[in-house]
Amino acid sequence: MLSQSQPFFFFEIKKGVTKKQRNNRASIDQGNCWNHFINRCRDHLHIVLTMIDIELRNRLVFPWPKDALYAVAEQWLIDEQPDGDTADKVTDEYNSVNVRAVLLSFEKSTQVEILNHMVKVHLSVKDQYSPAFELEFRRKNHVTPKNYLDFLHNYKKQLGKFRLENITRIEKLEAGLNQLTKASQNVNSLRSELTKQNEVVTKKSEECHVMIEQIKERTNAVNEKKIIAGKKNEDLQADAKEIIIEKKLAEDALEEALPTLELAREALKNLRKEDIAEIKVLNNPKEAVKNVCLCVLNLRPSGTEDVNEGWTAARAMMGDANFLQRLQKFNFCLFV
Repeated sequence: MLSQSQPFFFFEIKKGVTKKQRNNRASIDQGNCWNHFINRCRDHLHIVLTMIDIELRNRLVFPWPKDALYAVAEQWLIDEQPDGDTADKVTDEYNSVNVRAVLLSFEKSTQVEILNHMVKVHLSVKDQYSPAFELEFRRKNHVTPKNYLDFLHNYKKQLGKFRLENITRIEKLEAGLNQLTKASQNVNSLRSELTKQNEVVTKKSEECHVMIEQIKERTNAVNEKKIIAGKKNEDLQADAKEIIIEKKLAEDALEEALPTLELAREALKNLRKEDIAEIKVLNNPKEAVKNVCLCVLNLRPSGTEDVNEGWTAARAMMGDANFLQRLQKFNFCLFV
């Protein structure tokens, strides 16, 4: 009606409201005049609400008393679950967690405190916070038994959720503890094995030290022997030089003696038994004859001569019937 046209009586009403505002020494702008008009209409407005009594029992709901709230909470949380969709939703949300069993695991005093807390929260919302909400925001907040049941349902839901999280954490902690226990056992086993290995290493180290000492001793002995061998080598080299010199002298002497030896062999071939018999009968021959006979005695042509008897042994040697034959067949090269 106001958006299409403004009848004349609205001007009269506006005029009267403006006059009231002036008398009250208030602002006469359009907004203040409109608020004054609305407040006066609200103050003088009377409404009578009449309702028919059809299905009155379905519409008329009184607040649940404290005992009823406690009994419902006990039925929902502690006792067997009620039948219905709401109960099915609660029990099916967390199949792996039995919320009722969790609540029953609490002490009796704790269960009573939980139930009293549920009742207290619902009553505090209805009797304390809803009036404060209406007073501050000028809006009604109605708390119904359905809200109470939803509150119980959400509590069970959150309890199951956090209990499941705790179970998961416990399982993780147990798995971690098992791993730590296993690791500790492995460490102890490795430590024991390491101790044994250390004993073996210590023993081997001692054996190695003993072996090193033996090697040092043998090395020192070898070095000493090397020094001795070096000295002996020097002596041998000196002896070798002397031997070479003596060999050269012997070869020179042999070259000089070979002609004489050949002459002696020729003379030996011409020697007769009569010549030997003539020398043998001499008791005190000339020194040169005696020395030659003693030299032949030292050669021991028969192998049985006694060189210690001197000229007597030489005479006995020459008295042998085979002396001349042995003397001619004697190998003089053995002494060259």
